[in-house]
Amino acid sequence: KRLTKAVEDTDRIQRSYFHFLKSVDADFAYSQLASFGSRLKKAKKYREAIRYLSLLQELPALKVEDKFMLAVSQLKIRSQAVQSAGRRQNPAMELLSDLFRSSNFPLLETLKKEKSLEPEDLFYLGFTFAEGSAEERTLGRGLLEFLARRHPRTKIGRNAKNKLKLLAA
Repeated sequence: KRLTKAVEDTDRIQRSYFHFLKSVDADFAYSQLASFGSRLKKAKKYREAIRYLSLLQELPALKVEDKFMLAVSQLKIRSQAVQSAGRRQNPAMELLSDLFRSSNFPLLETLKKEKSLEPEDLFYLGFTFAEGSAEERTLGRGLLEFLARRHPRTKIGRNAKNKLKLLAA
């Protein structure tokens, strides 16, 4: 209860409570933080969810599903301007890129099914990954193809088709 109150109040003592809980029962601390973060994400309270989910990164048993939840929450609170020079420094992009490269997590399929992500969010991800490393381009291309099929007559769908044409050239 004290950790929850400290996290919600962004109290400085939050770290002490967290380290104490982590040393006493890391599994309990993990389950509590993950469940609070999940509930807040579902309630679309992304900033609050990030407070809980980011603490999970310090625990050794970070699950890929929770890492994905953290990335989506971070993505939802940031500006998704495709023209932005700092789009590669987005912590959500780093987490998603790490998920894509280092695990068997079906990232493309999970992104397609994520209800909190809007077409604009998926276009931002697809565009950014399409301009990334060679292995990330497959993820970007998959997202752009999905958008072009799902929203063919919208501005997002047309932009996705245009980006795919540029990638093919």
